[in-house]
This record gives sequence, structure tokens and C-alpha cells, in this order.
Amino acid sequence: MRVPDFEYLEPRSVADACALLAEDPEGSALFAGGTDMMVDLKLGATRPRRVVSLRRIPGLDDLH
Repeated sequence: MRVPDFEYLEPRSVADACALLAEDPEGSALFAGGTDMMVDLKLGATRPRRVVSLRRIPGLDDLH
């Protein structure tokens, strides 16, 4: 199955991540590892307009 298109964002701070989420709270999803999210995307269980990654935020870059 094909993963739907979405905007992928990589904020560098918690404040930036919060600001991005606040811009589109209903259409945003947090990404911290992604195994479950990728399955849900492929199955169509979730269809976010944007994915906000936590990978480049110091202190959150090690969440799984």
C-alpha cells in the first residue's frame, strides 16, 4: 500500500514543535520512531496533513 502524502517537519526545539502543532492541531501527528505510525498510514487508519518529527530535538531524540 502507498503512504498518503503529508508535510514532514523537523523542528529543533520543543517550542518550535509546539508552535507547529498549534498551527494545525487536528491535522498534525507527532513522529517519534514511527513504526506504529507507518503501519497506520499504510492501512489508512490515520491521514495527517503534517507529521512533526521529534528526532532533532535534544532530549527527545531518543524516544521510541
